[in-house]
Amino acid sequence: MKKNLSIIFSLLLAVLLLAGCTGNGNTAGSQSGGTTPDATTPGGTASDGTASAMTASDLLQKVLEGAASQANDGNPLPETLNDPVTAANAPGMLGVTPDDFTSFATDASVATSSDSAVPFHVAVAICKDADSAATLADLIQNGFDSSKWVTVFPEQSLTVKSGIFVLLASGTAGQTMMLADSFKAAAGGNSGNSGSAGSEVNAGGDGNIVVFYTGETGGTTGETGGDTESANGTANSEGAVGSEG
Repeated sequence: MKKNLSIIFSLLLAVLLLAGCTGNGNTAGSQSGGTTPDATTPGGTASDGTASAMTASDLLQKVLEGAASQANDGNPLPETLNDPVTAANAPGMLGVTPDDFTSFATDASVATSSDSAVPFHVAVAICKDADSAATLADLIQNGFDSSKWVTVFPEQSLTVKSGIFVLLASGTAGQTMMLADSFKAAAGGNSGNSGSAGSEVNAGGDGNIVVFYTGETGGTTGETGGDTESANGTANSEGAVGSEG
């Protein structure tokens, strides 16, 4: 009897030990496998190498850094305050209604000068698709208030569309052109002329710069090719704003 009990006890102990080893093996396997990082998390890079995983805040930072690398004593970039754009503040930040913002954009971010006496405003939006980006750019051109600083005015305001991305830049002509160039590089380049010295300022298509405001009284949307005529001057391809007598 005692011998039988010993055998039974030994078998039970063996079964328990085997079960314990199996459980530990599964746990170790789970730990060694770890968690695979999500390629589409904010700030990441999508598996196909596109910029679709980039957040608006990430893109804005890249645009500012790229423009700052071009800045000089004649065209410095001011210190900025960076904030997300929401449906609630979209009218002031982009010049579009809350409904339009939620209809066309999925994410947006804005940087404004920390000195309220310096007219500097740059925003980027990520849209649902390329058509939404084109529509949002048009809405910004027609709705953004470039005279919102009241006592001071930017030299020009412009938009650039690149794929699903849209840039709004308002400030000196030099600043906005640097921001446009930096945006096109950060957003993937796409088609369209560069805004650097000696290039044309075009209206319309992907990658092209649309200057929709120049000087205190505003101006017309840029025309395809050549200089961009405004109500009170000419914004040439080098970013200078000329005044008429």
